[in-house]
Amino acid sequence: MGLVLSCGESTEIMGGGTSNSPEEDGYNPWNTDQADTTIGGFGSSETSNSTPEMGIACPDPAELAKVPTCCENNSGHCVPSESMPDGFVDVVATCEGGGKCVPDSIIMSLAEMGEFKPKTCQSVLGAEGRCLSTCVPEVGTNKDLLPQDICEADERCTPCINPLTNEDTGICSGDISCGANSGESDDSNKQSMPVDLCANPPSESPIPLDTLNVCCPDAHCLPQTIVEAMQPGASKLLGSCDGGSGLCVPDQILSTGGLVPPDTCTSVGGAEGRCLSTCVPAVADKADKLPQDVCDAGQLCSPCCDPFTGESTGACDTTCDSGPEQVCNGVPLFQTCCANGQGHCVDKTLIPDDQESKLHKKYCDNKEQLCVPDEMQDLNYKGTPCIGHPLFGDPYQGVCLPQCLKLPEFFMDKKACPEHYICAQCKGPFGGNTGAPGCPGA
Repeated sequence: MGLVLSCGESTEIMGGGTSNSPEEDGYNPWNTDQADTTIGGFGSSETSNSTPEMGIACPDPAELAKVPTCCENNSGHCVPSESMPDGFVDVVATCEGGGKCVPDSIIMSLAEMGEFKPKTCQSVLGAEGRCLSTCVPEVGTNKDLLPQDICEADERCTPCINPLTNEDTGICSGDISCGANSGESDDSNKQSMPVDLCANPPSESPIPLDTLNVCCPDAHCLPQTIVEAMQPGASKLLGSCDGGSGLCVPDQILSTGGLVPPDTCTSVGGAEGRCLSTCVPAVADKADKLPQDVCDAGQLCSPCCDPFTGESTGACDTTCDSGPEQVCNGVPLFQTCCANGQGHCVDKTLIPDDQESKLHKKYCDNKEQLCVPDEMQDLNYKGTPCIGHPLFGDPYQGVCLPQCLKLPEFFMDKKACPEHYICAQCKGPFGGNTGAPGCPGA
């Protein structure tokens, strides 16, 4: 978030200058031209014969009543923006009448101790952090996601290193000081170094689940921007929630911030897989085809590589997962079949018993597999309507189905459909429905 609270030797933090506050016609507590003292406590301590090395004047709390309050519960005061360092101006909120909203915790710390040194705390994913007021917009916006830890009620523990991006937030880079302490360095707040989060995952959920909406059994809704930071590309795998602004994240991911890979398991065709929640749409859609193997209740073993395409499914591409032993190389696990290559030989164990008689095994090298047209893996598949003209008999109503199905082709018309398809009858020889997908009553 780029919050840098350090001051250079010649920087005036909350120093003198013209106020942007709404008190244009009255007393301006930040205008050092009105008095020869540091009015409001935020004027520069320099006089006509002073030098920048004399430091920055500390505030006088008694003068705060003369300037507008800001923030929730009036826990901050408006300070002229030109009297603050650029890095700090960009972080705090802007007051309605001008100036910047500085938390009182910073002002009072400077007044009482001559410095503001935020407390060290433990933030999300166990990362080191500093206590910062929710008056700071980015902290306030994420106050339900940032832990309070040892911070005050109106503060949250902001991480030194963003655990989602591994980038320095700047919050731990330095302190604000004034008076005699101004310009002094403190080795205790040196820039934090990124840590190997995969080697040091949190032991409990870094985000309080009771602050999130339940979107599925054992899953909660999290803002999409945060999820994408945790798991790039997650929006392609997870279902949406909260009106489309969030993603439904399984608790198995939330409990470790996505830093512990799912358990390894054996999926369809003996392929390597990962135990994923059935709250993931792609897993739920294939719940009748995926084995549970060693996975917990509410989880199924999703293959790392799509057995029909050989491409990655994303199941083994999560943060901290080293991926499958055999890299997905685009070579299908299941042999292709059908005249046009638009089918695959699938294990009989994955095919409903009442459908096996309609499928051929003559196209497959492995006789424990049957040739299933790819388009018919869609449970809602419907053939295109056609009118067949058999060699003998009257025209009939039918639907175009892949020719590699086990159908009595002698009584059916191939010319009524595109190449590699045949017009399957909707009515049997005795007038009953054949159940061909796409036919009335099927």
